[in-house]
Amino acid sequence: IRPEKANSMTKPVAIITGANSGIGFAFAHALHVRQYRLCLADVQLDKIQAALPASEQLIFYTLDVRDAVGWKNMTNLVAEKFGVIDYLVH
Repeated sequence: IRPEKANSMTKPVAIITGANSGIGFAFAHALHVRQYRLCLADVQLDKIQAALPASEQLIFYTLDVRDAVGWKNMTNLVAEKFGVIDYLVH
């Protein structure tokens, strides 16, 4: 992972599932530090919401990855807010 440009519209967009713990939690921290625009998804979000301050660069989204409609709604929200989705960490 490399540092990104300062312009917020050129910063990559990533969706991270399982963001509340484990590898997803670690990726969320690593990409947040690099100022990625993030959608952090999990069935529970308490730990990641406590760890990262709310900002315009973050979307916290409650998602069961088995829910196809939830995926569609989440990706539509991310695309509407941030534009193109560059990465998916699942």
